[in-house]
Parts: sequence; C-alpha cells; structure tokens
Amino acid sequence: MDGLLFDAVARLLDGSSVRVDMDVSGWTAVLERELASLSLVPKDGVLASDGTSFQPVTVQIPTGARPLAFSRVKKSFSSSFGALAGLRIYGVGYSMRDEVDVIVWVLPDGSIEVGPDTFLSDVMLDQMTLQARP
Repeated sequence: MDGLLFDAVARLLDGSSVRVDMDVSGWTAVLERELASLSLVPKDGVLASDGTSFQPVTVQIPTGARPLAFSRVKKSFSSSFGALAGLRIYGVGYSMRDEVDVIVWVLPDGSIEVGPDTFLSDVMLDQMTLQARP
C-alpha cells in the first residue's frame, strides 16, 4: 500500500506544535499527551482522487479526552469486473470515557464525514464497482 497522504499535527496545551509523519514508527506517542487540538495536514504535492487539493482538518480536543488519529482501508476485493483497490480513509478526533467517539473522516475524494463510522466510503466503493463494469 502506498504511503499515507497526511501528517498529524498536534497542538499542545502550552501552544507549541508537533508535526509527525504517520508513516514513521512511534508517532502515536504524541497521542499520549494532553492536546489542545489535532490536525490532519496533507503532505506536500498530495491531491485528492478528483485532482483537487486536500484541505487540513482540525479537531479541538476537550480536556481529559483521548486524542485519536489513524487511517483505515475499507474493502479491497477482486471481482469478474477486475480488481478494485480498497479506499484508504483518514480519521482524527477524540474519545471520552463514557461517550461515543467523535471522529472526522477524510475520504479519498476530499469529502469529509463526521461520526463514529463512515457511510460515504461504502457508497464510493459501490460507485467504483459500477464504473469498473464493462
């Protein structure tokens, strides 16, 4: 799988920032700190699947919340219409002890969803399947 399209940028409570390459081992140690905000910032030269530029996405982290940042691959499969690569989506947000996680998702076309899980990535995959048909 290709490298990740985003870096994570954490703004600490003291106002300083830490930018980490999510491809590099050990970057999640930043998430163990108390953060004011957490951002997904596109790497230089990276474009969305529709050719437009990705925009940075920032989530404010409430006091006492656990920051979250990750990527997930949704459904990769092969069919009679050919192989379809999975969609890599990116999430940034936070988790509170007894509440639902708050996650902002960035999809390959640059669209954004908010919620604990994604709906649009499944819709996009269905469209890719239809387009792959002869």
